[in-house]
Amino acid sequence: IICGWLKKDQFFFAMYRQIFNMKIYFGLI
Repeated sequence: IICGWLKKDQFFFAMYRQIFNMKIYFGLI
């Protein structure tokens, strides 16, 4: 259960980081 939770947490963190990078990217443009 913990392993699956870590995988899901990693997935959401990657999605959040991608959205954050997009915000910076569009902010620079």
